[in-house]
Amino acid sequence: MSTSTKQKLALIAFSALFFVLYFGCNKTSKENRLLEKSREIKKTSVNIESEINSITQILPKDQKAEIELSLIDLEESSTEEQKLEALKNLAGKWYSLGYPLVSGHYAEQIAEIEKSEDSWAIVGTTHYLAIKSLNAEDQKKYAKEQAIAAFDKAISINPQNLDHKINKALCFVESDAPMQGIMMLRELAEENPDNIPVQIQLGRLSIRTNQWEKALERFRRVLDLDPSNKEVHCYLQEVYKAQNDKISAEKSAAICQTR
Repeated sequence: MSTSTKQKLALIAFSALFFVLYFGCNKTSKENRLLEKSREIKKTSVNIESEINSITQILPKDQKAEIELSLIDLEESSTEEQKLEALKNLAGKWYSLGYPLVSGHYAEQIAEIEKSEDSWAIVGTTHYLAIKSLNAEDQKKYAKEQAIAAFDKAISINPQNLDHKINKALCFVESDAPMQGIMMLRELAEENPDNIPVQIQLGRLSIRTNQWEKALERFRRVLDLDPSNKEVHCYLQEVYKAQNDKISAEKSAAICQTR
């Protein structure tokens, strides 16, 4: 696998394409206003079946009909192949509607059948997106727990794949334990100093906290490892702008735009 390919797989922010290929969707996750509205009619504790029922009730009629038809297909499945197809259909529909928390529920059922590294990685990624899109703390906590458990299963299948460990750390970063996630990433960087994805993630986190010198150090490390890496220049242009280095910012912007 080439460096650029590994990089794309590791950066969870670009995982929408993964869902297009797996679920057959062509829409990305959106801010979930209906999910927040549905919370007004239920208890605060998270019960995923209750979540699904409540959300289904407030969906537009055409969307509700699609979901119900998919549920019928699932119920009438007589073979494992048919069941998997129905589950992927449901996961894809919920994802396209902007409900990664529900999509992850069906993705988990898929993974329980397939028992593959990629399937569990998809479950983790789906719930990670839910962490980022939800506002309610109990739902974010639930999504975090599901994501971490899924990435742990992917890691148990293939401990050598650092992408799962990076993505697990990002679940902590985006939830209620950011420092724990950052420490996990730093440990991975120390153990794997030549791993480009972990260096990029640490650089991105440095940008978020306005630690421009640290970000620059991380991104320069990436270029030392892979001088032709164009993606890192998309981050470098932001770093250089913050440092008032207009010439370098323009150079990085030009390279970024050639991707």
